[in-house]
Amino acid sequence: MKLFNPKKYLCAVKGVSIISERTRLAVRCCNCFYRIPIQPRTERATCPKCGIEYRIAWVDVDQPLIRGPAKWPE
Repeated sequence: MKLFNPKKYLCAVKGVSIISERTRLAVRCCNCFYRIPIQPRTERATCPKCGIEYRIAWVDVDQPLIRGPAKWPE
């Protein structure tokens, strides 16, 4: 079983973890790739750039994941 090694993902400039800095409380829109900021425990989020609404699941306390669109196009 491999354990996650945060030192492997350090940013050379800042010296901080790239994963925790970029993905904490944000997801990427699957349509326009805009980074959508997410409030904790939110179940739905809308992309401010293209307007698509997504269902949100929580992998961890501060790690959201897009489950899919809130409504499938007809």
